[in-house]
Amino acid sequence: MAIKKIILAVVAFLAAFQAYSQTTQDAAFEKLYSALSDSCLSIKCTYTLTMSEMRISGEAELLAQDGCYVMETGEISVYCDGTSVWTIDNSVKEVVIEPGPGGYDLTKVRDVKLGQNGMIDSFSFVHEDGTVMKAKVVTMKKKKKKSVTSFRPQMTFGSDWIVTDMR
Repeated sequence: MAIKKIILAVVAFLAAFQAYSQTTQDAAFEKLYSALSDSCLSIKCTYTLTMSEMRISGEAELLAQDGCYVMETGEISVYCDGTSVWTIDNSVKEVVIEPGPGGYDLTKVRDVKLGQNGMIDSFSFVHEDGTVMKAKVVTMKKKKKKSVTSFRPQMTFGSDWIVTDMR
């Protein structure tokens, strides 16, 4: 459940970043969005997820482009090609496949801060159940656009895997 909230937070952040950048009068965001909108964005970040009395911290790597993304958190990999989302837990050989990203409540993304280099430095996200995720961007790089197939798992799931396809 925590991983789903991390994924939702990061994806909502990307959606909010795009929407905010397209509508804001903030010149820094306009410049940043213009510089990144025609490329693939690679982000490494640290995060802290606070749920009731529990606190989870970790690192995540994200590759995002045009509504597609790949996210790695160590044990969990998430792929989204804009149509379907694969959440893969290699440690237990389980994959859940769901319909692609729907709408996100962009009002839940808070405290987006730009660093001195003009790139995103940090942000937070408040989930509807009160869970708060705070993220600090370690690196953000612009990369060459990739094929949509890069945002699909490049592995097959054998008979030893639990596959739940909810599409």
